[in-house]
Amino acid sequence: MRLTKRGKLKRQKSLIIFGTFSMLLFFSVGYAAFSTTIRLNAKGNVHPTTTYTVEQLKSTAGTCGNGELVQDPYEAGRFIYRGADPCNYLTLGNDTYRMIAIETDGTLKVIKNDSIGNIVWDPGYSTAISGVTYKSSENGTRTSSTTTDYCFWSFASDGCSVWGGADTMRNSSGILLKDASGDGSAKILKNLSSSTTYDLPKYDSYINVYLNGGKYLTTSSKGNSSTYQNIIGWVDGLSYNSLIATHLFDAGIVTYTSGQTITEDINQAKQYSWQGKIGLISVIDFVKANTNTSLCGTVYSNTYQAGNYSTCKTTNWLVKSTNHMTMTIAQAQYVGSTWGVGSEGYAGPFGVSGESNVYPSFYLISCVKLKGDGTSSNPYKIVTDNTCTNS
Repeated sequence: MRLTKRGKLKRQKSLIIFGTFSMLLFFSVGYAAFSTTIRLNAKGNVHPTTTYTVEQLKSTAGTCGNGELVQDPYEAGRFIYRGADPCNYLTLGNDTYRMIAIETDGTLKVIKNDSIGNIVWDPGYSTAISGVTYKSSENGTRTSSTTTDYCFWSFASDGCSVWGGADTMRNSSGILLKDASGDGSAKILKNLSSSTTYDLPKYDSYINVYLNGGKYLTTSSKGNSSTYQNIIGWVDGLSYNSLIATHLFDAGIVTYTSGQTITEDINQAKQYSWQGKIGLISVIDFVKANTNTSLCGTVYSNTYQAGNYSTCKTTNWLVKSTNHMTMTIAQAQYVGSTWGVGSEGYAGPFGVSGESNVYPSFYLISCVKLKGDGTSSNPYKIVTDNTCTNS
């Protein structure tokens, strides 16, 4: 059937309308898909101008940088930063810190990114620090000649590996050992396979008191008796002193045992605790900072003897360029060692009477607010006011 001229024009018009509609539909669907892709790709990223409460910070969980923020697989409600270089940079004053975890109580556990220098963890009987007035039980150290004391020295050069003393060490529930004992004594185990306990020294470890501004009068190379105030000075500006929480730190004994699970490691580290302002990381913090959980997921698997450390160091941001100590006691043949982290990437017992680099760690109170994206080029900064203080 032949179309009239009018019919041809009508058909052409219909085709133009249909074609135009099809093109609009194509571009609309394409843009929507593209827009959805952009939104999906951006969902896990932190907006650099957004202000986050600690609770809102959890919503940024996911991959960022060469690492990630994830829920702690072993402690419900806790979030941890792990990987080679996660987005956990934080500036306080003029110094850089890095966030270890968002704790279940809303506090932020952080560590100073740079060492404050080589400092003795705790001096031995024959290695008392020159120029230091150390308020202690014997000859400038905590080591003792009494066999029932935890700090009984096997060798004259040994220090004592327990972080606190008789008046400050606590059990896994945070109760002072001297209050929990029933007789006022403060004792801890030396060997987790034995039930025998030993009397704690009266005073805290040298590095504990050094970091927390205690009874030391030190040489100029080691700071001064107001060292704690110097640390607060590193985070100056908005009275950051009031933003550092008094908090429990895990300070237990972790055995050097092949085949031990990470759950057993955690339970051992939590068996004893210390409450205060400034501490160090635990060996558990170090293990959990690794994304390679299959190869590096326990304390022993990170040791030199396990042989994995050269690989494990590539996925753990808590491996530093220098050796550093933790607060965790290393069960060994004597009481002069804590777990330390080598610059090569391994964990192992380090003698406390020798000097090692110190990276202070503490908890920021839960009401702080942060702005930034946590990268090294745009680290988080605290943007709270003086209404957020440590009551």
